[in-house]
Amino acid sequence: MTKAGTRARTKGTTVIMEDLNAKQVKLLLHKYLHHVKLDGYRVIVVHSGLLEVVPASENRHEAKKEKGSPPSAPSTMPYYFPNGSVPMPKMKSKTKQDR
Repeated sequence: MTKAGTRARTKGTTVIMEDLNAKQVKLLLHKYLHHVKLDGYRVIVVHSGLLEVVPASENRHEAKKEKGSPPSAPSTMPYYFPNGSVPMPKMKSKTKQDR
């Protein structure tokens, strides 16, 4: 019997918990994984009523690399660098068709 007041039954690699929603079961599974020192695993809701325990990928944050380089200090704070060279965007000249 769990603290949530329901019984957890197992069938092979499946854990069946009735009378609980997916969020409550996810919390209980996450607590259990932490209790048995399996912090390298995550609990994912596949769809309502189906949860999956997967290994946490170490390179999750590597896909979010920033492109380019940060702007220079004079271009972001021109009031601190009044004589600094600030790259200005080039203005396109209007062609005869645009006038």
